[in-house]
Amino acid sequence: MVESVKSAVEGRAGRGRWTMLVNRAALMGGISVIVIGVAIFLALYLKTRRTRFPLEIAPAANPPTAPSAPRPSGALKTLEQRFGPERVARLVLTNTRRARNIRATVEAKIPELIESSQRDFRWTGTGSRFSWQLAPVEDLAEVAGRIDFGKASIDPRTRTITVSIDPARFR
Repeated sequence: MVESVKSAVEGRAGRGRWTMLVNRAALMGGISVIVIGVAIFLALYLKTRRTRFPLEIAPAANPPTAPSAPRPSGALKTLEQRFGPERVARLVLTNTRRARNIRATVEAKIPELIESSQRDFRWTGTGSRFSWQLAPVEDLAEVAGRIDFGKASIDPRTRTITVSIDPARFR
């Protein structure tokens, strides 16, 4: 096709006209490339220059306060409704990577931890994180003292007993 265009142009106007047409096409193509390049540059430049934060920073609607107790889950709400929030405790296990049969072992020990005919507990766990909501728990220190599968610490504000378990007890 290029040959047919070239022969048609040369036949009519001679060789000089063909050179002018080729140069004009090259010039127009070059300008198109430059225009596209500038458009891409501007788009990228403006994208990186966008303001990520508002210029005026308004004060927070709720100013930060002291850390509060964790939000209750559905299981915790159920136990709090049944026994009252002052009689529900949370048991959290840490150092669980090398331990086996954690849930079965702890749930077998719960009757020893809570001596009540009305005892109730709920288990929640994901991956290597295990926790139970226990009720009724009157005295956190007493329940923590009965734990023999690790070292227990108490947070009375959140009513949480955190146990760093001994993996050897979970085989």
